[in-house]
Order: sequence, then structure tokens, then C-alpha cells
Amino acid sequence: MPRRTWRARPAAGRWCCCSATARPTTWTCTMHATWPRTSGAPAPMPHAPASRRPCWTRPPCVICHVRWPIASRRPAEAARALNPRSTRPIRRQASNHSRMPGFPGLPSRRQGSATIPTSVREDLPREAHIASLLEIASRVRGAIYLYAVIWVVISQTGHFYERHTTFVLANAAGLFVVGVMRTLLHLKLAVLLRSDFERTARAFRVLTSVHCLHWGLLCAITLQWKEAEALRPYMLLVGVGVAQGGTMMISIDRVLGIAYPMAGLTPVVLAALMNPTRDNLVLATMCVIFGLYVVASARVVSNDYWSGQVARLTSEERARQLEIVSITDSLTQLPNRLFFNQQFAVEWAEARRLAQPLAVAVVDLDHFKRINDRYGHLFGDVCLRAAADALQDELKRPSDLVARYGGEEFVLLLRNTDLEGAVAVANRLAERMRSVELARAGHSVGLSCSIGVCATVPLAEQDPDSLLQRADEALYRAKHLGRDQVVALGDKDRTDRTDRGEPALTA
Repeated sequence: MPRRTWRARPAAGRWCCCSATARPTTWTCTMHATWPRTSGAPAPMPHAPASRRPCWTRPPCVICHVRWPIASRRPAEAARALNPRSTRPIRRQASNHSRMPGFPGLPSRRQGSATIPTSVREDLPREAHIASLLEIASRVRGAIYLYAVIWVVISQTGHFYERHTTFVLANAAGLFVVGVMRTLLHLKLAVLLRSDFERTARAFRVLTSVHCLHWGLLCAITLQWKEAEALRPYMLLVGVGVAQGGTMMISIDRVLGIAYPMAGLTPVVLAALMNPTRDNLVLATMCVIFGLYVVASARVVSNDYWSGQVARLTSEERARQLEIVSITDSLTQLPNRLFFNQQFAVEWAEARRLAQPLAVAVVDLDHFKRINDRYGHLFGDVCLRAAADALQDELKRPSDLVARYGGEEFVLLLRNTDLEGAVAVANRLAERMRSVELARAGHSVGLSCSIGVCATVPLAEQDPDSLLQRADEALYRAKHLGRDQVVALGDKDRTDRTDRGEPALTA
């Protein structure tokens, strides 16, 4: 048995188990960014952007049969992740598959909400952060002017309003002006966040904290001013409620979850320490303890919120990937028959609405069964991938679609293309297929194909499957006439001409 060794790729920071006699193969991960591939590796998924993190993975190990990489810092740690006596990996606490493919480093739901680091929130899309600030704005919108109203109500205690009317009205006006500024910002918040996120988020946090800071300063004044002694218990009671309740509503933002309670409690603590009596020291101590408790509670709420966001984005990303996998042929990486049927129905309805021609071409590789029997099915897969690449590269318009229809058959959907245009495209594809040559066991293997083409302008009473049936009929005519050619049938050809083997156009 070959000796087990460990080969690493330092840039990726991942270790893979491989055989000493087996050369590592550069593989393509369909869920992550692609890496330069060698022959035999599958083509990259069409949805994988180049900006995603490269994934170093490989075919199943010849010893442990592990397909995915082992995340570790040292080879010894990676070796301990596997059971040498079994072909199955030991359960690990965290693996690469516990993280969301689209967002590197995102933990799974099993890891809990309290483990989400700041870097994870920064890696989330900008829209997630914009949505969090918009959520805060919607939560606090009804309490913006509550500060000024409560201040005026509390000032009625002990005839304080009658004795210090100017002071009361000035502070009420200040609280009201800040409320107006916050309201104006909230009206344009979504637009401003998308145009200049950093400055708008900073202004939003500052204005939100200013309200609590103003209330904290008023509480500090009542501690030092004997004329406002009657207001002191009410101000402190409201201050505690503002710090606790307000923080819980805005704590989904980590900055506000700390700045908001500190803005309200810090002036009270400083005012109490300026007159260090026994009662004031107790008050300052309780404010510090209460502030730490509020900040800790805000962190829990923030983690719960962002855990939900991570879970939602994870579900959306995985659902999108599963949808792509379900409509993609795993061998050729072309759209499969399911996607073609869906797109064909859409294009048929669009062509019927606009009275535009729609063309379909069915491509079949010639003598493919003979290639499989002579060179093996693995080489047949190589031929299918080469044919798929040739067909995909030859289509020039983004609206044109090529899909694997089944076996060695491919189907093309050409929108706004009449019969002559479809024949020209089919001839170009056939010529490109003739230029494909593959080497196998010292022999050069060439490919050719037969193509059946049909085009029509869809009518309301016409069956969409009739176009596919005509294209398939044209394909069988091409094979009957000797293969390696293009046969086209118009939608108005009669059955008697078909029976006599006289196609409408033959190239």
C-alpha cells in the first residue's frame, strides 16, 4: 500500500490527504471560485465569479476517500481529524462545509449567535447593513419627539416650570430640533445610505445618540442643581427607561448599542463623582453596573439579529446554488433539459407576442456509441465536454441558448432567427465540430455532428412541441442522408415531402 503523505497549499491554508504515488490534481470547486484545472476536471460553474475565495480540493483520496479538504494549521492536526482505520472522517467540530460558500467565514447555525465576530458582519453585503439601519429607523420613529414631551411633563413637578420657564422651553426646543433633524434624515435615509453609506450611517448614529446625551445632561443638572431636586427621581427613572428600552430597540447596530447607553449614563456618573457623597457614590456605582449590563444585553440582541441575517443569507445562497445545480448538466456544465424547457416556454410566448421567428436546432454527435465502445466511457465524457465547449464558444449572441438535451444530443434555441439564419448558425457549428480533434492512446479522434433545424413564427393555436418535433425530424433526415450535415425543415412543409425525403433546405 502506498505511504500516506500530506501535501499542503500554503496560500489556501488547507491540507489534503493524498497518496505518495498519486500526483495531486488541481480540481474545480463548483461552489467556490474556480482554480486552473487540468484535463479530467469538471468545467467551472457559470455562476462562480472570479472574486470568490479559491478552494483547494481534489478527487477522492486513494486511501481515505475524502473528497473535501481538511481545514488545519499543521499536518498533524489534519491527520488527527481522520480515523486511520476507517474510510470515513471522524466528526469534527468545525469543517469547511459548516460555512456558507458565498460568504467566507460565516458560521453555521450550530455554532450559536454569540460566536459571530465583527469580521463576519463586515463580510455581509452592504444591503444587509443598510437594512439594519432602516430597521432601527422604523423602530424608533414613534419615539423621536417623546423626549421633549416627557421633559415638559416632568418640569411641571414642584412648580419648576413657573420658576424656570426659559430653561424648560429652551431644552424642550433643543430636544424638538434634534427630533426634526432625525425625522428629515429618516425620510431620505434609504437613498442616502445607498449613495454614501459611511457618512450617512455616522450622521444617523450621532443624531440618535445626541437625544440620549441631552437627556443624560439634564439628569446630571438635576443632581447638581438644588432648584431641580424635585425633578431628580423622575429624571433618573426616565433615564433608566430610555437607556434600557432605547438600547434594546437600536442594539442591532453594534456602535449604537454601546454609544447610546453610554451617552445617557456617563453625564450622570460624572455629576455624581463631582460631589462624592455616599448617596452619589452609590448612584455612580449603580449607573456603571447598569451600563455594563445594558451593553452586554445589547450585544446579545445584536448577535441574535445578525445570526438571523446570516441564516437568511445562507439559506438564500444555498437555495440559489441548488437551483443552479438543478438546471445545470453536471458533465458538460451546460444548461440541462429542465432549464431548456423552461426557457423555451418563455421564448415561445415572447416570440408569439412580438410575432418574431423562433428557431430550434437539435445537434447529435455522429458515431458516439462507437467511440464509447472503442475508447471507453471516460473518453466519451471527454468528447461530450469538448463538443459542449465548441457549441458554447460558437454562439455569438447572449440571447442564444445551448443545452444538453440527453445522451449525445444538444439543443439550440435561437430567438428572433428565421430559417436561413438558423441554417447559417448550424453550418458554422458543424464546421467548428469538424475541427475538434482529441488524442487517445496515440490516436487522433475527430468529432462530427448531424444537425436538424426548424424555425417558425409562433401562432396562438400552435403547439410549442411541434417546433421541437420538426427539428427532431430534420435531425433524423440528416442521419438518414449520411450524417455530418445540416437539414432544415420549415414549419409549412407537408408530410408527403417529408416521406419522400425532400427537406426544405439542405446544407
